[in-house]
Amino acid sequence: KLRPKYDLAPELSFSDEDNAFNIGFGAGYTDRNFYGGARNFRSRLIFRFQSIQKWDFNSVFGKAGLRDPSVIGSIDLTFSLTQPYVFSRGLTGNTSLTFRAEKQPDYLQNIIRGKYGLTAQLATYTQGFFDWSLERQQVEVLGDSSQVINFELLKKAQFNSIFSVTMQRDKTNDIFSPSKGFFHSLTLEESGVIQVLIRNLQLDLPYTQFYNAIVFGRWYAETANDNFSTLAFKMKTGYQDKYGESKRDTSKIIPINRRFFSGGSGSVRGWRSRELGAMIPDLLPLGGNFLLEGNVEQRINVFRGFGKLWFVDLNQLWTVVFIDAGNVWREGKDFQFRDIAVATGFGIRYDTFFGPFRFDIGLKAYNPSAPEGKQTIFQKQFFGDTFKDAVYHFGIGHAF
Repeated sequence: KLRPKYDLAPELSFSDEDNAFNIGFGAGYTDRNFYGGARNFRSRLIFRFQSIQKWDFNSVFGKAGLRDPSVIGSIDLTFSLTQPYVFSRGLTGNTSLTFRAEKQPDYLQNIIRGKYGLTAQLATYTQGFFDWSLERQQVEVLGDSSQVINFELLKKAQFNSIFSVTMQRDKTNDIFSPSKGFFHSLTLEESGVIQVLIRNLQLDLPYTQFYNAIVFGRWYAETANDNFSTLAFKMKTGYQDKYGESKRDTSKIIPINRRFFSGGSGSVRGWRSRELGAMIPDLLPLGGNFLLEGNVEQRINVFRGFGKLWFVDLNQLWTVVFIDAGNVWREGKDFQFRDIAVATGFGIRYDTFFGPFRFDIGLKAYNPSAPEGKQTIFQKQFFGDTFKDAVYHFGIGHAF
């Protein structure tokens, strides 16, 4: 049966964007075979709310409203046109225009982004992505906090031309719950070369020359027969820096939406999203330029064969234990091994047709920013200190 040419539908979404649990709702409109050529036009409006269980509703419904520091979320309006078979069957093009408002505790970030992207199927398991984005970004500082002074440079609007190339190879055996195989990706980004080439036009557009490199990998292995137990690993590292004239100009900064952050449900789970960093607390909202993280997780289908308990199918229930390590540094030169934070914990997964529901409890095993004598799990009372400071994570899909 052919799908209808026009489609207008409500949307309800759950995601782990920004390493936190997000609930989204909105609407999408699709025009299939837009002016022929198998093109698809789509417009989409999405409201996302992050960690809504931590909102201070007394303040939200009081004077502060949505500007309250407890409120985190975003609004996205996107128009996109997808063109398959660009030059060849293995090349797909996508053009999009996005208007985004992102609310964080200390600031509101407004982004207008035009992007053209190409996706190429290079081999059976290998894809390549090329994106060119023209992005205007500006930050509005909210409230009268101690961090305001650190946002002064961010308040200046920027207009950046960003080229991005990604290569990824995916040989995992399942899209939702892999038990074998690996996933590798390498992303390189550059911003500023176009503005330098056209500066003789005297357009006077504020921009920053910077580059960004991200290496990411996931590995899976069955540690028992019949997919009863899976051992999963993840590594991620990223580095960015200014170059050229921007390197010497302290008024030029890398946009905050391109920075690295650590902590959260897909990161080091003993900390909440964006709450981990090898820097003073006032600088945490600004992120860092160097990221290093590693995770290992054992997943066991321990209740297989137990049947059902009321409406719960115990065959779909998994138990998980994990160890996470990593941090984000303001600059690469600030890196020290003693700053690598370590978290441990446990959780459960319940498999569904759209991926597993996830619940994790993260504990700080080593907190490099804690006072001396209170940094490791062995130096504190377990229930009085460590478990009391536990972080709870909900999500859809595995952590990695």
